[in-house]
Amino acid sequence: MEKGIPVQKKGNEKLLHILMEQTRMIMSNMSESRKSFHASYKLGDRMEFINGEVIAQTPNLKHSIPLKNLLNIIKTYIQNTRTGLVKVDALVSLTQNDFMPDISYYGSEKAALINSETIHYPAPDFVVEVLASTSDIIDKEIKLNDYESHGVKEYWIVSPEDQDVFHYLLNENGKYQMVERFSEDVKSEVLGLSIPLIAIFDGGVNLSFIHEMTEED
Repeated sequence: MEKGIPVQKKGNEKLLHILMEQTRMIMSNMSESRKSFHASYKLGDRMEFINGEVIAQTPNLKHSIPLKNLLNIIKTYIQNTRTGLVKVDALVSLTQNDFMPDISYYGSEKAALINSETIHYPAPDFVVEVLASTSDIIDKEIKLNDYESHGVKEYWIVSPEDQDVFHYLLNENGKYQMVERFSEDVKSEVLGLSIPLIAIFDGGVNLSFIHEMTEED
């Protein structure tokens, strides 16, 4: 009697097939300018291809502080729970655009398909973008719509200026819905993690919160 294929393996094979088909479609419909971008792109480059244009990322201190704080929290959480994969500045290649999210999180299923040689990453399960003065329209409109249409389950837009997080979750119709916050914490539904909002912007509070997370483990 033939043994059945484990459910997890079947799921991974199906997901791999879907991702490979998406990649094939992307490559066949790619413009010459995008082909040129892909050909010249090297790991470590801080560039995106958005609506036919190559755009260089220019982070500043206001952008870097909340990014570092939030990244440290998420990394600590993943180390404690041993689930998923977090990436910084991964080149996420979607149907028409190549984005480089500040933080990309992949759950265990997608993480199993990523290795050290991966250059073009699939749509993450959870994305964080930290606003810079030049990225407002891109993050709030172009990326918002593209992440939604490619099934990114959760999207945070962090505003250093307002010291706030604009939080979007996919609803049952595959559309983003802004999440209202009724406390001083912001909760990632994908991660199952509640974070004090101030810990994203204040280094001292950030360290204290990470220490608490480590002690709980």
